[in-house]
Amino acid sequence: MTLLREWVWSDLSGVTLSIVNTKNQSYPKKYLLNYNFGVRLVGQRTNFYRGEYLVTGPSTSVYQPGEVLEAHPISLGRLSYISLCFEPEAFSHYVRTVLEQDRVSVFPQMVPADHANWRLSRLLLDSLKTLQGATLERDESLLKLVSAYIFYCAEKPLHVPKLGQEHRIVSSVKDYLHSHVSQNISLKLIAQHCQLSPWYVQRVFKAELGVSPHEYLTALRLHKAKFLLRQGKSTRQVASQLGFHDRSHLTQVFKRFEYLSPAAYRAVVRQR
Repeated sequence: MTLLREWVWSDLSGVTLSIVNTKNQSYPKKYLLNYNFGVRLVGQRTNFYRGEYLVTGPSTSVYQPGEVLEAHPISLGRLSYISLCFEPEAFSHYVRTVLEQDRVSVFPQMVPADHANWRLSRLLLDSLKTLQGATLERDESLLKLVSAYIFYCAEKPLHVPKLGQEHRIVSSVKDYLHSHVSQNISLKLIAQHCQLSPWYVQRVFKAELGVSPHEYLTALRLHKAKFLLRQGKSTRQVASQLGFHDRSHLTQVFKRFEYLSPAAYRAVVRQR
């Protein structure tokens, strides 16, 4: 097996993201210890799971602890997949604390229904970059993924309560983001500031403003970055003052939204 990349986070115990490219070969029976949400990109296999054989190609798969999995290739070649793995304690924490569920939901099917399969595959693929991003962006992405899998795949779907008129919460989150713009902010810290669950805070904020806390923070940082660049600050100085990982990270974000690099922007405004 060739493990192309694996991500673990020091502040996020029990969660692992992996990209694997390997030979499509048989795998003996394996007792599963963790929750595993994956997308198979290349390769087709026959899986024996929960007492039945299932032929799967490129698709989303859902496995849970306490089950036995056995797999055999249908054709020779390569097998490529992306896997997001949660240890039971970590997943339980998300379900109870973040999503406000009483217990971990059961996933009755290995392969979700067609209407959900494409959505979940797209969501996991799109999250590859965001899971490697800043802490707040990663937290929002994981929250979105976990809630989507529970909503589409669980035996007892996620109950989404109606939102109230929570203008006070939105105002409090905005104040917090403005006051901590240079820091590595997490969704957990924002939720603790509001004394509410991360799941609820994110839903209220996006329902009110149309953007997530991370998207709002990015816009705020870019606004401040342009002000500092107009003052003649270097890319390195701006990145350091506004909570970007480094000047490369600042340049990447700046070019995505402004269509030119910070250095080019500074040169343009100096010519005016």
